[in-house]
Amino acid sequence: MANELTDTDKLDIINQHIRSLEYNQYNLTLSKLEENASLRPDADILASIDGQLADNTAKLSALNSEKAKLSA
Repeated sequence: MANELTDTDKLDIINQHIRSLEYNQYNLTLSKLEENASLRPDADILASIDGQLADNTAKLSALNSEKAKLSA
């Protein structure tokens, strides 16, 4: 018989993923700050960072939505 994850187990995993994404979000924010501080900021790099930030935000939103379902 397989052991199934409890809702608490699932919430713990979701929270770990959220924390990882929050670290990534801050890292990307710092990368953007660094690029903007350059003498000649590269628009392609900034666009890439903005895209990554948008993806990260979407992932956080999805995880928070799943977390809300489990917490209900």
